[in-house]
Order: sequence, then C-alpha cells, then structure tokens
Amino acid sequence: FRLTSLSLLVLGLLLGSPAAAQPDPVLLVLSNQDFYYPDYGPLRTALEAEGLTVQVAAPTLAPAIPHGGAPEETVIPDLALADAIADDYSALVLIGGWGSAQFQPEFPGTYANQSYQPDAFVSDDLTVLVADLLAQDKPVGAICFAVAGLAWIEVDGQSLLAGREVVGYAGNGPSFTLDGQSAPAVSTRWHVEQNGGFMHASGAVGDPTTSTDDVIVDGNIITAENFHSGPALASELGQVILVPPELPGPKRVLMVISNYHFWFREYDDPRTVLENAGIEVTVAATELATCYPHANSGQGGGSGEVEPDMSLAEARATMESDPDSWDAIAFVGGWGSSRYQAFYDGTYVEPQYNGIESAQVDVIELINEFNLNGKWVTALCHGVTILAYAHFDGASILNGRTVVAWPGQAPQELDEWGFPYQRLTRDHVEENGAIMLPTNSVGDPMSPFDDVVIDGNVITGESFDAAWHFGEVLRDQLLAE
Repeated sequence: FRLTSLSLLVLGLLLGSPAAAQPDPVLLVLSNQDFYYPDYGPLRTALEAEGLTVQVAAPTLAPAIPHGGAPEETVIPDLALADAIADDYSALVLIGGWGSAQFQPEFPGTYANQSYQPDAFVSDDLTVLVADLLAQDKPVGAICFAVAGLAWIEVDGQSLLAGREVVGYAGNGPSFTLDGQSAPAVSTRWHVEQNGGFMHASGAVGDPTTSTDDVIVDGNIITAENFHSGPALASELGQVILVPPELPGPKRVLMVISNYHFWFREYDDPRTVLENAGIEVTVAATELATCYPHANSGQGGGSGEVEPDMSLAEARATMESDPDSWDAIAFVGGWGSSRYQAFYDGTYVEPQYNGIESAQVDVIELINEFNLNGKWVTALCHGVTILAYAHFDGASILNGRTVVAWPGQAPQELDEWGFPYQRLTRDHVEENGAIMLPTNSVGDPMSPFDDVVIDGNVITGESFDAAWHFGEVLRDQLLAE
C-alpha cells in the first residue's frame, strides 16, 4: 500500500517526529513610563521573523506607556522585572526612550522627571539579572538611549561598558541635577564616556549614510544606534542564539615510534587509553614501512609489528601547514628511539640506533612546532633522550626541567678508540641539563606505575610500567583544555 501525505503526517505524530529545540525567549525590558515604541515594535517583529520568541518585562506589571501615550502602542508586560530569571532567557535587550533612564543603577544624579529616577529595588533586580546572563555567556543588549542604561550597570564593581565600543542614540537624554547643581540635558555619549566606554559617531558602522546597520558586538554586549538599527540588532541576536557554536573536534596526538626496536607496551598502552577517550592517534616513523618492536616488549603472542600512518617528513609538512593538526606529540621508548637524538655526537654499536640526519631534522622541527604553539611535548622511558638531545638556541628543551626516564642502561656506544662501553639513560638526560628523579620517586614509593611528571608543557614517563598512567595523564590534560 502507499502512504499518503496525510498518512505520513499521522504516522510522524504517532512516532514522535524529531523537532529542533526552541531556544529560550529574548527578554525585552521596557520602562513603565516613556519607552520609545519604535525601538520596541520593529525590533520585536524582526526577532520573531528570525524565529525567536519574545517576552516583555517592566519594573511593574502596570501597562508600559510609550512616549506620546498612544493607546495602540501601550504594552502589557508579561512579567515584572523582579520575577525574571536568567536561566529562562537566551538574551536581554533594554529598550530605549527617556524612561529607560530608570535602568541606570549607579547613576549619581537626580532626574527632573521622577518617573525616570532609578529605584533601588529595580536597580538591584536588573543588575543581578544582567550579571547572571553574562555569567551564562548570554548576550545583553540595548538600543538607542537605553545604551546609557548599560553604562551605569556595574558587575563586579565595573561598568558593563568600561573599555568597550558601542553605538547609541546620538541626541540628548532627560535633564537632571548632579551634586545639587542643575545640569543641562546631556547626550548618551556623556553617559558612556563617564563609565569608560567608547561611543562611535552616528552612522559610523558600515554605510555612513544610514544607521540601519549601526550595531556593534563587543563580547557579549550588543548595542544598536536607534530604531532604524532594530532589524540589524535582531539579526545579530539570531546569529548568536540560533546558530550553535562550532563544537571543537576530537583531540589528536602524533605518536612517534622507531622502525626498529620500539618498546611495544609503551606504544600500545598509551594509545589504548587515548583512543578509549575518543582521542585520535596518528603514528609516524622514519619511513612509511613496518615498525618492529623489541622482542618480549609486551606484545603477547602477536608480532607487535605496527604499520605507521605516515613518515616523519610527512608529519612535519602537515604540522607546518596546519599547526592545529595535533594537540600533542608523544615519543615512544625502546633503544631504537636513540636514532632520533638529533644533537647526540657519538656512535652506537648497533648501526640501526644511529640516526638518519633527515629524520632527526624532522624530529627537531616537529618538537619546535609543538613547543612554540604551547602544545604538549611528551616522551616515555628511553624516548626521553630524544627530548634531551633536542637543542634550541644551544640548549636542550629539557634544560632545567624535572623529568623521569628509564632508570637502567642505554644502548652500547663506541669510545674514541672504537671500543664498546655503556652508560645509563640518566647520563644522556642529565648531560643535557635535565633534573631526573630517582626511580619510583613519584607517588607510591613502592611502585613505578605512577611515575609520570609534568613540567610546563612537557610530560615524561619513567618506563613501560608507567605507560598506562602516562596515557591517562596525557588524556586528562588534553580533555581539560
């Protein structure tokens, strides 16, 4: 049988068709006396055309009377300002008109028209509401003379407009007395500048012949010059409220292993921890060829062979073209990691441990890219010597840093007469200015499993025993960002 359009509609209702969640309303705040209807009516129409709902609050539930008192422009508030809760709204906009002078909590003068004078209770209600909205990263706006209201609202002892750029009504506001002296009517600009803000000239935004585009967004504060700018203000609010912020993608780690003699557990444990947390791992090696682990290095019954995703040269080119390609670099241990010791000037007995200069340059450039961009630079076990021999401006990246590393022997080297000798990994690390802690000195003194150290943007792990915890520490630092 065929489903008709009506049948599909009924089926959708029965099954519960998904619908986009309606955002919370925008709260328009009016004065009960002498709000300016052109600041309100077109703005509300434009907000609703954007797909937003609107509620109106005023100091009291009494009808809000516009300038001129036209009955058809009178607005019945939906709620009193004291009953408005930030959690219920997507944004707040103060509507202009001279009556909006009552929304100036910290204004030091006295208005000649007492209906414009701020009331302490109303001032407190508005200040708390605005502070709560901003704390929730929601926009607070004003149009026309109401921008002077934002100027006199203080959060944490500072005007909302201090240090901000705004637009607002280009003319004067109502007259007042200050310090017992009668003051002439002053402009919106005076109110803004008294509180450390900068108000642009009329028409200064976009087309200089019109104020229809005169809206400025400065952080979470949005201001519009006058009623002509209402639709543009509605459009800006629609962008903020209706267009969801772009979510950050998953964190990514570049893991570097050797094509010969990497330690499998130091690769597999951290990778498992990271990927279980949704962190993407890319594996790079000198060559885009099979990487062979040390025998019995934790691979169980399998070979432990790993096919890298890219060569170090490819990883370097990727990072240089897009520094945000990865959020951390991790060097895996095993004696094969010796081949990445860029400024090591000796010779290892095992030829495979002696590095290829091009790969060492790639490593140095990668470490430099990560370090300069404030990203995590990490290493495990004997892999810490890669960082030790990574020199910049004549000093190791580990110079003066506290680290942990493999406490045992390093690969055999040849002395100046060609005879083999052996040093500790500690020797390589400390000769390059690092402070290497004794084994088991982090956390539980009876266990190496928690021996991981963070010093700045460098994370080091002692050995394969700490590999799992090393992954956990790196995971936690990445997910906390």
